[in-house]
Amino acid sequence: MQLLYCWFSKVTIPLLLLQVEGKPISPAVNASLVYVRDLQQMLFHLPSFLNEGARSSRAPCPFVEEEEQNYIRKIIELFRTSEDLENLEALHMLFKTVKGIISLNDVHIFDDIFSEEYIMDIVGALEYDPELPVKQNYRAFLKEQVIYKEVVPIRDPNILLKIHQTYRIGYIKDVILPRVLDDQTFATFNSIMLFNNVAVVSALQNDSGFLSELFTKLWSPNTSERGRRDLILFVQEFCNLSKHLQPALRNQLLGALVAEGLFDIVTNTLQSADESVRLSGSDILIVVSNHRPPLLRAFLVQQQGQVLFSVLVKGMLTPGEGGFQSQLLEIMRTLLDSDTMDPAQTDKFLDVFYDKYMDQLIEVLTAGCPLKGVGGEPSKQPSPSPSPSPSPSRVPAPLVPFIPKSSITPEILMSICDLMCFCVQHHRFRIKYYVMRNNVVEKILRLTRRKEKYLVVAAVRFLRTCIALKNLILKQFEVDFQSGRAFYTVSGGCAMAAKDEFYNRYLVKNNLFQSVIQAFLANGNRYNLLNSAVLELIDFIRKENITILILHLVENFSEKLECVDYVETIQALKLKYEQSLEGVSSITREAGGGVTSGGPDHGSVRVRERMNQIGSLADSRKRRDERALDKDEEDYFNEDREHRVETTEYSVGNDQGMKMNLSTCVCPPSKSAQDRGR
Repeated sequence: MQLLYCWFSKVTIPLLLLQVEGKPISPAVNASLVYVRDLQQMLFHLPSFLNEGARSSRAPCPFVEEEEQNYIRKIIELFRTSEDLENLEALHMLFKTVKGIISLNDVHIFDDIFSEEYIMDIVGALEYDPELPVKQNYRAFLKEQVIYKEVVPIRDPNILLKIHQTYRIGYIKDVILPRVLDDQTFATFNSIMLFNNVAVVSALQNDSGFLSELFTKLWSPNTSERGRRDLILFVQEFCNLSKHLQPALRNQLLGALVAEGLFDIVTNTLQSADESVRLSGSDILIVVSNHRPPLLRAFLVQQQGQVLFSVLVKGMLTPGEGGFQSQLLEIMRTLLDSDTMDPAQTDKFLDVFYDKYMDQLIEVLTAGCPLKGVGGEPSKQPSPSPSPSPSPSRVPAPLVPFIPKSSITPEILMSICDLMCFCVQHHRFRIKYYVMRNNVVEKILRLTRRKEKYLVVAAVRFLRTCIALKNLILKQFEVDFQSGRAFYTVSGGCAMAAKDEFYNRYLVKNNLFQSVIQAFLANGNRYNLLNSAVLELIDFIRKENITILILHLVENFSEKLECVDYVETIQALKLKYEQSLEGVSSITREAGGGVTSGGPDHGSVRVRERMNQIGSLADSRKRRDERALDKDEEDYFNEDREHRVETTEYSVGNDQGMKMNLSTCVCPPSKSAQDRGR
């Protein structure tokens, strides 16, 4: 590199030119140029020097950084002259030279070559790639085909220059040199673009009149449809760029946009006939929901008529293309995440969702499933109990009046099933109440009658989510206990932990495994995702030793599953079943023979409780009338909400290796624990 610097230092002329044989040069040019016969040889060696500098860990080439010599300007002038003279060989050398300069990956060099003065010439030099059969037309594309639309006037010229520079750098990175840039140079390009975007967004945010003028045009009836579309696209880009701001500045910007009426604009946008406009509106909501979800939740609840909430639900239940449904599903999942809700918002927002919109999702799901079971036989699912008449406050909003069965696509059903899985995981009490009153599990398991295997797998996944909920609760309690976020009392070296058997009892009582087993058997010996999902579900039940489900599966479906001999899952389940029976018999005999004087037999108490759950007499569970709750339902809702737990022994690792039982029954949970429990 020092050799290269010394070699260039001898060149004091402002421009070097290789004389083109047979082409006259004007006297004016001839008088201002010094001819160097070995220029072609000089250009031949220059790219290799630059590439060596790019690979070197030492400082970049000094001749490029020397402001007095300004060799970048000299190379640009050489390129212009060579292009005027159509010296293709020199232009090929200059391509390699410019590529080598870029490979140096120096920010100071990039400041020069990406400046407004030189960037188009740099792009022009990169058009003459000797490895390509024809010359490229990058400059023509940037000058003629790229149209800059200024939907709202930007009066700061420096901001305009940064906008143009950012686009051109991205064009060089993604179109011109994607094969050439190494990872470090690629990252530097991204950093320059990021800093430019942050500078642009910050400048526009600080312009007091910019946002007002923007929303004035959006609300103006004189704005054309094309102009309104461009404005929406600008707001979308503006919101996406705000993700790179510091959190405080980003929150301030999003708050300013909402104050100007952003959500009202998006409400109209999501109802546009143009799919691209609807996607832009949903993209805006994704940015807001990811960074400031309380703003969106508050608007959905407080908006008169709750139009935006209705549009979101309707969009999920309406066929579309381009990923619109998946975007709305992502928005709904973010909004329904109780872990990110403010305590003051949780009850009100979830009340609106469950009372007015959940019924619509379940109705569409039910309408999209066939009335006959697997193999064309009528479904043998137990008849759902009649749901109580909704109170006036729970009357569903008539927002999706009728969706033809032909319009209910598998994608819609998949979205609903995924959302229900999310609700089961995050809304403990509300979703249990809704599941029991509306037979939700039975309705979702109707997906097992669909011919699309991925929908059958979705139904199995929902069942798996319900069963695994107990372990999610235990895991959360362990995290809370270790981090001190939950409020626990430890007495005598033991604490208590929550254990949720609600869904397990519900599945057994209504024989809801039947449809899953039917779909599994109808699948035959095909080694596919459905086969693996059901086997994993059964194996999960065995590993977690969920006794009530083990007894139910073996006693009701063991004969049907005899043919499944290509894996050991069923045999292992039967072995676990036999071990459970032996354990129950042994502990029961011990309990019948009396209790030792060493203290209360907590193991016998737990076994008796479990046996009561499994083997209760049928007459004690009968309904007094058709509209009455059965005993399980009555017991569930008669219990205090915060004490609806059972005792279980759960190990939390400590230095002594002692076992501790964690339970919310010991003392009232903290307010944060109550919020997470919802």
